[in-house]
Amino acid sequence: MRPGLEIRIGGKAETESHKGQLLEVYRNAYADKLDNPFLSEERHWERLQAYASADGYALAEGWMDDCMVGCALGYRLPANSRWWQGLLADIEPELIAEDGTRTFALTYMMVRTEFRRQGIARTIHDALLGDRPEARATLLVQPSNTVARHAYDAWGWYEIGKLKRWIRCPPLREDDQAGGGMRRRTSSTVAGPGCQVLTQAPSEAGVTMPSSRNA
Repeated sequence: MRPGLEIRIGGKAETESHKGQLLEVYRNAYADKLDNPFLSEERHWERLQAYASADGYALAEGWMDDCMVGCALGYRLPANSRWWQGLLADIEPELIAEDGTRTFALTYMMVRTEFRRQGIARTIHDALLGDRPEARATLLVQPSNTVARHAYDAWGWYEIGKLKRWIRCPPLREDDQAGGGMRRRTSSTVAGPGCQVLTQAPSEAGVTMPSSRNA
């Protein structure tokens, strides 16, 4: 762990009480994208509130000298989740079946620009996922985000496949209804260590990974 870094784990209450600090981290990390309506500060806060209301929600924060330098958060996928809709390859149904206890979705991880490449993201990532009760975890990453993808590869994540998802502003959560203002986004779907995953060739059979996490 980077000297001076303090990790704090919280939930919905901490998300609400740390709104200002969470938005400061977001503005810093996404400074070049805030003019996109899908990524505006207001829409981001709406997403955080929706995630924080979900079952199994958790927030990991990194602090240095009373300054939040990064965070990661996610929630447990509910039964019959729509998370996997839009996969571009046929995948065995049992792999993407959700029973409400199986999978933790990592929805955001970000670090202030001046604190990157210091091991902070990895520390926050491990703090969020280390004691989760779910059997596996999943996240989405843009194929063009090679820096993040290389990090996830190094941390033990595996690609399941590509997907195209119709999203509204903000991105759909489980209880959202389809509607206007949608656009198509392509992402890579990856699943964490300790998961049953497909190899990078979607037509190949699923494999079972060891149950322990080593990220």
